[in-house]
Amino acid sequence: MDDLLRAVLDIAARHVDAERASAMGPDTDLSALGLASLEMVGFILDLERGLAVQFPADLIDPATFRDARTIAGHVRALRGPG
Repeated sequence: MDDLLRAVLDIAARHVDAERASAMGPDTDLSALGLASLEMVGFILDLERGLAVQFPADLIDPATFRDARTIAGHVRALRGPG
């Protein structure tokens, strides 16, 4: 598992209870862990701060934040080459 994916998982773990966090993997559906719309706002802000990115409005969509692997892919695209 690469560093970015691990960072996304670590941030996600702060937004769910400890039992669910321990069972979370790169492809775990985050909404199934209790990250509903209100909790998702805090999670997105935490991702932006922790990963030094800003998600544009067109990416603020449930599909973008489905699981850690998907989020990491979007962060890589936002960061661009390099």
